[in-house]
Amino acid sequence: MEQVQLRIGQVMLSGLILSVFVIAIGGFLYLFHHGTQIAQYTIFHEESESLTHIPQILSGAFHLIPRAIIQLGLWLLVLTQILRLILTFWLFKELKDTTFILITLFVTMVVIGTSFMY
Repeated sequence: MEQVQLRIGQVMLSGLILSVFVIAIGGFLYLFHHGTQIAQYTIFHEESESLTHIPQILSGAFHLIPRAIIQLGLWLLVLTQILRLILTFWLFKELKDTTFILITLFVTMVVIGTSFMY
């Protein structure tokens, strides 16, 4: 059991570090390209369609589009949490704890469902 808990901690730390690294790269690229522009907060601009779907985010990140890279880093952070829930489910399955299996399964489905709604 302790081994699985350590593995979950390692997954969380690795996912966080990877996410921060990817977001930082995107942030540096964004500042390099747009750092001298003055922000206009008087007009709301809706997010472009290219940053709301995973295939377009991956394509944009592959083409080094800064906002797509930042969005990819945020998705990696969400996927880290989903992976944590899956590992926790596996831990409770090994312990044969039915109550926590059902709770973890429910929370996992809610997180996955809301992550892919948009």
